Amino acid sequence: MAQGLVTGTLGLKPATTLIIEGIVHPQTERFNISIGQDLNTLALHVDARFHYGAATNTIVLNSRYMGVWGEEVRSHDFPFHQGQKMGVTIRYGMDHMRITLQDTVRIEFPNRLDLDVVNCLFVEGFDLHSHNVAKTLMEES
Repeated sequence: MAQGLVTGTLGLKPATTLIIEGIVHPQTERFNISIGQDLNTLALHVDARFHYGAATNTIVLNSRYMGVWGEEVRSHDFPFHQGQKMGVTIRYGMDHMRITLQDTVRIEFPNRLDLDVVNCLFVEGFDLHSHNVAKTLMEES
């Protein structure tokens, strides 16, 4: 399954939130959401793995700079189901991003690339129903 560019004009900046909703493909082994400048410069890669390699029901977060992946952050708090609705919210901050999965699981991930603006959204493994960027009030820590 090829990864697809949804938009190259996302305009995600610090103190804004990206809301993504869709339906997970019924037979998919995994789905992912990536935001960045291009596929070689990703501020955040969220990979939800149902059964992929040795990973079962695992969330993998990472970043990519100049084509090189950083250190993975993993969570086994897995709220997704194949063939069902999914929702992911990403609050973009200067120091870190706050990712909410299905309105229940919350994970923080460092903003390793320190990008002022993120313009590209890539998705794979689900049918995207909507994506929206909204200004939010976000306390810095």
